[in-house]
Amino acid sequence: MTEPPERHATDAPGGEVILLMPKMDLTYAPSLRDRLVDVTGDCTLDASAVEVVTSPVLQVLMAAGDRARARGSRLAIRNPSQAFIACLTILGVTIARIEHELDSSNTEVEAA
Repeated sequence: MTEPPERHATDAPGGEVILLMPKMDLTYAPSLRDRLVDVTGDCTLDASAVEVVTSPVLQVLMAAGDRARARGSRLAIRNPSQAFIACLTILGVTIARIEHELDSSNTEVEAA
């Protein structure tokens, strides 16, 4: 079984930080989904170690962005590895499709 993503609480802007695992595939998707469903506020996903992203995990990430949008909270991806960006590009998705950002007044920012 794949290890769950590491979660770190932080006082920094962005609330909770979740460190994404290098191999994000079908075996990883359920544990990532469970972690993201537990998030009640803003969340930052650290994608610096990611080497592989497959479509099941992409679906989880997009659903998390949609959930953040519906709740009016923030979901950000920080430090995306080149592999993370390449996998998303191959799958036809941009980081902007996943993220939901708020400006300093806590209002939604339109995705470009």
